[in-house]
Amino acid sequence: MFNDSRIDIYDYLAAKFKTITANVYSIGEPTENTKSDVEDGFIVVRVGVMNDDSEFDGEAYGWARCTVT
Repeated sequence: MFNDSRIDIYDYLAAKFKTITANVYSIGEPTENTKSDVEDGFIVVRVGVMNDDSEFDGEAYGWARCTVT
């Protein structure tokens, strides 16, 4: 398993999707929709299991499945 936080992955994905809408939420839908959510839409990003496929110490090769709704 990666020693890094999922927060970095969420931050990276949110930065990419902010070109579409400023309303990007991690993990789940917001409990209340803001006026901007209703007018401009919103994106929900979920990151699944993180898999570390590195064969040697010091390598950084892995993958995670991300769902965008």
